[in-house]
Amino acid sequence: MPGWSNSTNLFGPSDIIVGPTLGDGVNFTTLTAAMAAAVAGDTVYVRPKTGGYIENFSVKLGVNLVGLSSIGQGELVTIGGTINAPPGAGITVVQNIHGTVGGARGMECNGGAGSTMVFVDCSFDHTGNVLRWVSGNLVFNRCDLTSSAGTCIGADSVGGGVLTCEDCNIAGSTGAYVPTIAATALFKNSSLERTTAGPAINDSASGTITCFDCDVIGDIEQASGTLNFEYSECDSFFHTDDSTASVLHSSLQYIEIDDASIMTIDHCSLTDSGGNAVINVVGGAGAVVTATNLTLSSTAVPAVFVEAGDTLNYANFVFSGTTSALGGTGTFNVLDWKPYATTTTVGTASFAAADFAVSATGEVTSINPTVNTWTEVTVAGPTPMAVQNGYVANAGVQVNLTLPAVAVLGEVVKIDGKGAGLFQIQQAAGQTIHFLGSDTTTGAGGTLTATDQYGCLTLRCTVANLDFVVESSQGNFTVV
Repeated sequence: MPGWSNSTNLFGPSDIIVGPTLGDGVNFTTLTAAMAAAVAGDTVYVRPKTGGYIENFSVKLGVNLVGLSSIGQGELVTIGGTINAPPGAGITVVQNIHGTVGGARGMECNGGAGSTMVFVDCSFDHTGNVLRWVSGNLVFNRCDLTSSAGTCIGADSVGGGVLTCEDCNIAGSTGAYVPTIAATALFKNSSLERTTAGPAINDSASGTITCFDCDVIGDIEQASGTLNFEYSECDSFFHTDDSTASVLHSSLQYIEIDDASIMTIDHCSLTDSGGNAVINVVGGAGAVVTATNLTLSSTAVPAVFVEAGDTLNYANFVFSGTTSALGGTGTFNVLDWKPYATTTTVGTASFAAADFAVSATGEVTSINPTVNTWTEVTVAGPTPMAVQNGYVANAGVQVNLTLPAVAVLGEVVKIDGKGAGLFQIQQAAGQTIHFLGSDTTTGAGGTLTATDQYGCLTLRCTVANLDFVVESSQGNFTVV
């Protein structure tokens, strides 16, 4: 169990073994008796038993529970009953356990703000609610949670703590995650599914939910809280009510923004064939939506609707499947979108025709980023670079170029090699370059160095001032 430790020692000063019969190293035949004898720092190992261990029991915080049969074998020790985590402090790791749990719920975690329950390589299935989260930190890693007639994870009376699920499959007939009180939850690289019609995620309180690289099957409902939905997919719609939300680099059917919600949508694909506006801002209560870099497909007329009293700030929309793109009597603001090439005079800015693609209805469908100025660098430097500029490295010694200190999302910088001395991209504190599957070392120690005389790079900012991705390259480079 590398990476986890409890309050004393991961494997504890003593190992307690539970098995079907006493002898041959087995200390106890029930989990209840084993937990009663264990103290913080111990590990209770459980051997397989035909039919499983059918009992309700409470774990002790600081005592680990490990099923032996699944280590390297892909099997799980079965427990039939309710697992309870009572109040206390410490870390408990539960590994390789299959809970076919009964009662009103399968697990109840009430450890308090100072406790952490960690479940690794486990599975739990139940006809009712799988987990009632009352308090304490909960971590699920590589776990499956399934409810055939209830909710997988429900939170109520949460007295501190964070729920973290990574590489998990969570499916329930009435929802995957349904908190009824403000709670904080992070889902990463996981699947959240509602097996019947309705919301897979339904936060009726004021919680904070983050989904990163997730697949949501079912609706998402967020009320009076915060939702961050990034690099994820939802096969249905997202409805927010008096909430703050960001939907980034994701795909959904459509989004409904209600009441005084604040939402940011960027680099997303919204596709609906059911006659719904893919962005529907309603309520007239002062909702503000900022939407950029979207691909929108809808049969609705209009595809984007904003009610009077609400505001849409937008840029770089690509529409398909609709004859009416924008509609409603709300406020529409076209953003001053970057990057673009400009020629500035007093109080005005002019643009080349090639900088824009405009539809027949007058909508700007794309903006083509260009580099403003090219500079030939003939000294070792280091020479600071600026965004929307290009640099030709031409010297007999290595030309050292530093990343732009100021850059916003989407801005670019280009470097072309010319001289035999090659060139190196250097970084400031907190900066990183992402090159295919490799990242430079964050900060001043990270570099990207050309090994071919005529190597070329285009770098695009992905996190303001800090992160740059190699969008295109020619030649070979050394990543440090």
